[in-house]
Amino acid sequence: MQFLFDGEAYVITCTRMHNRLIGNDDASFTIRKRGAKPAADLAAEKQKIETLIKTVAASDVRFIRNGEEHGPVEAAEHLHSKWQRAEEEVKTLNDFIEHIASRSSASGQPYQIKLKNGEIVPAKTWMQEQAKNL
Repeated sequence: MQFLFDGEAYVITCTRMHNRLIGNDDASFTIRKRGAKPAADLAAEKQKIETLIKTVAASDVRFIRNGEEHGPVEAAEHLHSKWQRAEEEVKTLNDFIEHIASRSSASGQPYQIKLKNGEIVPAKTWMQEQAKNL
């Protein structure tokens, strides 16, 4: 069931109902903003983010951040630290790629990836390709 409260749309869902033949009945409900992901979906998204960070650490590419090259383990540690500071706002893998793994929050410069063959690609593009396999 959906309802409005203070200008926001919410969804209420019955998660458990106990109908006793004698005595009081009881039920449990969840309420979430319409469009908000349920907790199970958020846990799956968090797992995808963690897997992408592990993929970064295990990769054989160089990460270019603010003009300086960094190894994959250092890059993964940086992305994880950055994500921890923004975890309340970054809920999905796409949010993570867009707001954490694509550009510097300090300078606004896009991150880049230097592939093994020397080719340089936007980090956003590389991350999106890696995310397809998660």
